[in-house]
Amino acid sequence: MNGVINYKKSVWVALNGQIQVGRKPNKNGAHARGWNSKSIGICLIHDKGDKFTFPQKRALNNLLEELVNKYDIPVKNILGHCEIDKKKPDCPGINMEVFRENFKEFIKRRL
Repeated sequence: MNGVINYKKSVWVALNGQIQVGRKPNKNGAHARGWNSKSIGICLIHDKGDKFTFPQKRALNNLLEELVNKYDIPVKNILGHCEIDKKKPDCPGINMEVFRENFKEFIKRRL
């Protein structure tokens, strides 16, 4: 990232875990062609090749828990950019199947 926030996404998670709102959830984003009207784009800010920070992961889990509950989103519908846009095979740079399994465990521990 070059330090400029691109408001195509709905939400950004900074390195320190701070959440920055871009577009409101009721406004279509411009993050994933064909999915913008039915999705909320979340971006974890990082430089290519860098790992996500612990504060980002914690903030993402908390944010996703809130969104899953508020909008009744099944965990299986939490998708990485790579899963809906074959031109983005490295985005978000994590194994989404493993992420979803870990997220399910996170939610169970919170109950």
